[in-house]
Amino acid sequence: MKNRWLVFIGAVILAFLAIAFLFRRGHAISVMEEGSAGHSAIRPNAAPSIGTSPSAAAVDFDKALRDALDQSDPRQRSLEFGELLTRWFENNPDAAIAFVRILPHGQDLAEALLIVIPRLAGKDPDRAVKLANELAATREEMAVFSPLFDQIARGKGDSAEKLLQNVPPGEGRTNALRAIAVARADANILQALDWAKQIADPADRSSAIEATLITRAKRDPRRTIDLAREQLAGPALERTLTEAMRRLSAQDARSAAEVVPTLPDGELKTGATLDVVRALSMEQPQIALNWVKTLPAGHVRDLAVNNVLDFWSAKDPAAAADYVTQLSTDAGRDAAASHLAGGWAARDPTTALQWVAQLSGSTRVAAEVSGVSGWARVDPEAAAQWAAKLPDSDSARDSAVKAALSYWKLRDPDAAARFADAFAEKKSGGSAAR
Repeated sequence: MKNRWLVFIGAVILAFLAIAFLFRRGHAISVMEEGSAGHSAIRPNAAPSIGTSPSAAAVDFDKALRDALDQSDPRQRSLEFGELLTRWFENNPDAAIAFVRILPHGQDLAEALLIVIPRLAGKDPDRAVKLANELAATREEMAVFSPLFDQIARGKGDSAEKLLQNVPPGEGRTNALRAIAVARADANILQALDWAKQIADPADRSSAIEATLITRAKRDPRRTIDLAREQLAGPALERTLTEAMRRLSAQDARSAAEVVPTLPDGELKTGATLDVVRALSMEQPQIALNWVKTLPAGHVRDLAVNNVLDFWSAKDPAAAADYVTQLSTDAGRDAAASHLAGGWAARDPTTALQWVAQLSGSTRVAAEVSGVSGWARVDPEAAAQWAAKLPDSDSARDSAVKAALSYWKLRDPDAAARFADAFAEKKSGGSAAR
């Protein structure tokens, strides 16, 4: 009996020890799990998918950004990269900047700079300028100086001019200077122009005046033209005049028409002439053509006539056709008829070629070939078949067929080749019969 009692007591003790052991082991595991969870809350985790909203502290931004840069879809790649870098900078600016520093020069770095540097400028403009100087090297990357100095210049004080002294000569400095000039011009155009004129360095002065005057061209293009001629030279003058003439043509085409003859020959004058012609054509095509007659004969005047005819024929092709028919050969009738027929036939080949048939001589030949070519841009097979049915006596036939085939070959080279062979065989058979 006594032995039994001792065995029972021993079993109870063993059971108690087992329970205590299990309890302590379970508590230890619980503590370990809690510690692990607490540690993972501050340790960077795997990259989240865009669209979820984990806390910034739970994101391994370095890995997420690298994954974003591995995206094959350029749009998705840019969206993810921009969103992640923005969030990282907001959460930990220094870490985000450290990541940007290791990016190679190119589009990714240019995009990163446009995200990070303007945000940094809101807190520390001086550091933002230093970082831009350090990292921006390519043309794309230098673009960051524009929003950077625009932001600084539109803030309080004159810190933009002071910080500009830290930007070395080159494209970055030019972008920064232009941004300051535009910001000043938006506030007070006259004061901005006075400020720009007083800049000592000739290159900087020219850039600042140009940016100021281009801003002024939005409000007063006619006066801007005169000021640009007084203050600028070379490419800066040409760029400013180009913008001012474009604005003036849109605001007052007749005033712009008076300025065109005073412009130097070249791309500037050609572009301004065509801008004026298009603007006058919107008022009345005949007014535009009357002005075109005042231009010297040559390539630019021919281009101007073609621009008027494009506009006119889209609205009233019959009226445009009547005008061309009444032109003399010396006045460029062949060239005008050819241009009109090409554009008209692309929209309405039946009516256009009926008009062409009423023409004669070299005018009809030029218009017929161009008309078939214009039709072929839309339906090359139909155009080729129509041209092939022209009589042998029509001197435009072979050229018209060739023009249509040039478009047909782009769409269906085999079918075009078969048609060309059949047409050649028909021609040779006809020649033998004769």
